[in-house]
Amino acid sequence: CSNARFNPHNVQAPVDVDTKTITSFWPPLKKAMSDHKPEFSLEHPPWRMMFPSEHDIKDRTNLLSYEDATYLREKHAAFVTDIPAYPKNAFKGKGVVMLAGGRYSEFAATSLGMLRESGSTLPVEVWRRDEREEKHEWCDEIEAEGMACRRLSDYMDTDILEIEDGKEMKVLVMLFSSFEEIIFIDADNMALQPPELLFEQEVYKETGAIIWPDFWTYDNIDWLDYIVGASDEPSEKLWKLKSAESGEIVWDKKRHWRSLALATYYNYYGPNLYYTLLNYGYAGYGDKDTFPLALRALNEPFHFVHVDPESSWSNGRKGDRRVGMMQMTPTATTASESQAQVDEQGQREAFFHHSTTIKWSHREFLCIKCLPIWYSEDATAPFVSAIENTAHELYSRLLNFVRVIDEDSLLPFMANSTGDAEVRMWRAMEHAACRSQAWRHPRACEFGRRYVVKAFGMGFVDAR
Repeated sequence: CSNARFNPHNVQAPVDVDTKTITSFWPPLKKAMSDHKPEFSLEHPPWRMMFPSEHDIKDRTNLLSYEDATYLREKHAAFVTDIPAYPKNAFKGKGVVMLAGGRYSEFAATSLGMLRESGSTLPVEVWRRDEREEKHEWCDEIEAEGMACRRLSDYMDTDILEIEDGKEMKVLVMLFSSFEEIIFIDADNMALQPPELLFEQEVYKETGAIIWPDFWTYDNIDWLDYIVGASDEPSEKLWKLKSAESGEIVWDKKRHWRSLALATYYNYYGPNLYYTLLNYGYAGYGDKDTFPLALRALNEPFHFVHVDPESSWSNGRKGDRRVGMMQMTPTATTASESQAQVDEQGQREAFFHHSTTIKWSHREFLCIKCLPIWYSEDATAPFVSAIENTAHELYSRLLNFVRVIDEDSLLPFMANSTGDAEVRMWRAMEHAACRSQAWRHPRACEFGRRYVVKAFGMGFVDAR
């Protein structure tokens, strides 16, 4: 294996930005959100192991009265009226935006390695909450690869202890990104093809936004469409549609500025209201459906990918233990192309692998006697990696040099240029463990290399 991290195209990091111009919209947007704050809240629903029945979903209508829903509808309409104009000359160019910080920075190290190995030449912004999540050596390293570190605290007044739920930060980093056209990618999501190909898709050129589906349909409260002005009465329309997955989003901020601002409103008041309006308590509670909701509320065009996601399964547990979610390449040639037309094409190539269950980092897999990461892990409890925990599902596989992902669930969806995605993941982790000044860990490096040699029959060279 050659080094997984390189910058052969000399991608320049977006380090010089005009923060003052970029943040010019924030005071009026924050004021509008404050002026139209809904003085109404809904409790976080209890976690559910099974998707709710339609009967259970219908019962949630009683959480709001007609008067409650009308009050929220009026607040929503007033905010939409006060959305500030798009800030001219604030944003430029195209790039990838990723939210890291805490333990997610190590997942991001793997994901960014996969990004560059895919052949991507896009500049990247890697965001964290504030300086307390800073890892200075890493920021210096990734700048050489065309990536820049950003702190959300440099753009808005925020304190970690005031953020009720980290999910609402995704839309904020999309807002404050210096790029006009962005591809947001979760830190635990890995690009299998160059993401810039998505900007060339006709469905993106036509609409300016691409949203991918989740595994399940909506389970929202039926008052939702009434509240956001998409219906004049409670509506069950969404219950028949696939919900969204926000591990990857393509968004033109100039064309969809108002809906991005509206999604900010939904997330700003998400933990106390909108997340519960959108979700019954099954998997997916959080920001994921706020983006298409904002687009629909303002009747703005977007492309919802017609091709369903596929699961990558744990080796030896196919159909039982999911490793991650593979989101497919959009195959529609126009935004209006039907699902039946897409199905006839029969093209199902994975574009992203979102590690929803097993998180890929050398620390999670192989680190020995590592310290906890501040904030995201209990500082008083020892960190235990998979290789240290005999009860961990990966323990025996790592010791016996057996691949993690079931081949039959992964390889059929790889594009010709992708190869075996698991090999790429291990190469990116090898870089972090062995070659990165910020992340390297000699024992993890030694074992990781031995694993790759025996599991995949590949060796390593140290020359960069």
